[in-house]
Amino acid sequence: MPFYRFNGMTVHMRGRNLPHPCLELVGFHSQAAEWSVCGGISAFQCDWDVGDGKTCDRHLCATHAHEVGKNRHYCPDHNLAHINTQPQLGLFTSLV
Repeated sequence: MPFYRFNGMTVHMRGRNLPHPCLELVGFHSQAAEWSVCGGISAFQCDWDVGDGKTCDRHLCATHAHEVGKNRHYCPDHNLAHINTQPQLGLFTSLV
């Protein structure tokens, strides 16, 4: 039974065939810097090729999924790796 995050609130949902929560790490500013998972409802999975015909498959919400082609999405980490593999754009993205 997964936990989801809606409008800053954590909600526990019960039922069958619920989508996975988004597993992207997000930071929250508080007295102690804490990291947590996004928890939004995932509608996508990362399609980055990790070898042997497998993909990353990290569950992502619409906010964290980067569309790189028709029905092809990358997680933020793999999207950055994808951008850095393009020779002209690599210099500019490394300065950010």
